[in-house]
Amino acid sequence: MKIKRYMADSMRTALAQVRADQGPDAVILSTRRIEEGIEVIAAVDYDEALFADATLKRATAPAMDSGYPAMQARILAQFTAMDIAADVARSLVSRIPNGPDLENWSRAHVALLVRHLPVVEKIGLVNSGVITVVGPTGAGKTTTIAKLAANWTLQHGSHDLALVSTDAHRIGAREQLMTYARIVGAPMHMANNAKELAQVIERLKDKKLILIDTAGMGPKDVRLTEHLAALQTGAARASVFLALPAPSEGQALEEIVRSFAIVSPAACIVTKVDEAASLGAVISTTLRHQLPIAYVSDGQRVPEDLHSAYQRRLWLISTALELKQHPAPRVGDHFARHIGRGQAHA
Repeated sequence: MKIKRYMADSMRTALAQVRADQGPDAVILSTRRIEEGIEVIAAVDYDEALFADATLKRATAPAMDSGYPAMQARILAQFTAMDIAADVARSLVSRIPNGPDLENWSRAHVALLVRHLPVVEKIGLVNSGVITVVGPTGAGKTTTIAKLAANWTLQHGSHDLALVSTDAHRIGAREQLMTYARIVGAPMHMANNAKELAQVIERLKDKKLILIDTAGMGPKDVRLTEHLAALQTGAARASVFLALPAPSEGQALEEIVRSFAIVSPAACIVTKVDEAASLGAVISTTLRHQLPIAYVSDGQRVPEDLHSAYQRRLWLISTALELKQHPAPRVGDHFARHIGRGQAHA
């Protein structure tokens, strides 16, 4: 593992130095403002689990100098800068003991997120069976289906793959999926209701993977409950993935998770990471509901821009650090104290 410290007059300049020196695979472990400008700690060629364990062990070791303040406050301040919700930040910090040496806390917020972020460890979750992707309008469900189909085809060919569309509401939705089906060389079927969906799945029972694209509906759409009930009836044995658009705000993500809870998603797919100004809300939502992340999507390319969340979890957190909107407050300042006793995020 190679860890190096960089100093520059701006975050943009510091990140440029990191990329030039360590390449595109480098990740940001911590950032802070110093007298000289910005300090960035970056690493390349490391083991994520080892990093998390080692960092937390150092952070939770007994303080060498009893003069150091207690104040979990520095970690809370770092989480605040990342837009991690207050209730989630407090929950994370409560899992470690008081009294660490503050110098050892500089990367503990990253280690806490790496350790506790719920992810699907075995990407083989999508290796057979019936998979349904649900979510609100514009969450990127159809493109995600195309990426999953292309990944399968690259590994296994298209013979045992089939695509199914239940989206009769959005203009052009089925034509878009049909285009992807032709590209990967897989058949596409359409189902307008629960009965037709059950019949289609029965006809395709010899296929090893069936991917079902669904209509996008917002949490407040009056048709949502009916649509999800039809999905449950017509595809009772399907594993459900919930598409969570990363650019959405915390309250919107909460409504999405609660509205689609009726179909008991096995995991989520964080989409549109490349369009997000902050990742704090989506990270907070998955932590609050302990909803495992199976994949992250950061672009429109099929299938290059779909990644295993387990393999990219530190990348996701490092991206959240790069996107934070303001520098972390110093230990003991008002904002850090406020989040420690503030109201839970809705």
